Amino acid sequence: MDAIREIGCVAVPEVAHTYVTVAGDVYSDHPGNRWRGRLHRLKPSDNGRGYLRVRCGGRSVCVHLLVAAAFLGPKPAGTEVNHKDGIKTNNRRDNLEYVTRSENMKHCHRMGMAKNPSGADHHMSKLTAERVAELRQEYAALRVSGRLPDGAMKRLQAKYGMSDTGITCIARRKTWRDQP
Repeated sequence: MDAIREIGCVAVPEVAHTYVTVAGDVYSDHPGNRWRGRLHRLKPSDNGRGYLRVRCGGRSVCVHLLVAAAFLGPKPAGTEVNHKDGIKTNNRRDNLEYVTRSENMKHCHRMGMAKNPSGADHHMSKLTAERVAELRQEYAALRVSGRLPDGAMKRLQAKYGMSDTGITCIARRKTWRDQP
């Protein structure tokens, strides 16, 4: 108990033998581990999405959730933990807050952490940048006096595997605006 006070640890509610510091370090004194109940710092690892996690209580838990539970109190319904500075590995007490999902996503976009994929990176994209340039050239060459000749749109649809609306939007630069 003296070591816990000396380090400045706070017990994590509902996670036995687990303590956190204001700096975001996680400690355990679980009697069943190889340290035989002595307090030791848990080594965090990346969870594959940039967040740090530790093994405690027989399961893997994100560090920011433990710190928030210990210092911010129980998580209100409909909220999640936000990193104020946008750095997922900064689990300091003063960097965490409870926010709604909507607030968290707005913060994410404001901080530049989320990008809206466009062009070939968009999950619905059927074309590459090269194919878009090719489609635009072909569409412009076919378009005579403001109209496409009869059957031209059907040939473009078959060639590019797209609807007439999709082809027209690309040709008129409503989509793929940043492409030549």
